[in-house]
Amino acid sequence: MGISRRLFLKGTAAGGALAAALGSGLITLGQAVAGQTRPGFASNDIDQAIQALYGDLPLEDSDGVVVEGPPGVADDGGQVPITVRAGMNEVESISLFAAGNQPPLLASYDFPRPCPGTLATRIRMAESADVVAVVKANGTLYRGASFVRIGAAGC
Repeated sequence: MGISRRLFLKGTAAGGALAAALGSGLITLGQAVAGQTRPGFASNDIDQAIQALYGDLPLEDSDGVVVEGPPGVADDGGQVPITVRAGMNEVESISLFAAGNQPPLLASYDFPRPCPGTLATRIRMAESADVVAVVKANGTLYRGASFVRIGAAGC
């Protein structure tokens, strides 16, 4: 089985972008491989994943964490646009979870310096479900959620 030209170009572009980010100091090698060692990815339950990521920090539901999915139904569950707006300052990290995915932890972003928190990304969803965002700010965890409908599974 040979390697296709497209696969070769994709791999070369990804490797080049990673090398450029490492070389310029934007990310460290530890950050580049962090997703493979992050403890929350081993959990099959949102609450267990939150505890694996953040330990026993206090967690409270907050209207200050707004999760915005696409209006109506997202046609493709493989590319669901999600925006998280944290109404608090000094945001240290934002983590995203989907209740219908296994594992439910989708991504976790740590910010090198506390900042106002807004995150826009695309996620994959296996089924229509709550998308939960956990924001760490000032040593406290705040949780917000929104139900997101998809037309076709993306996982």
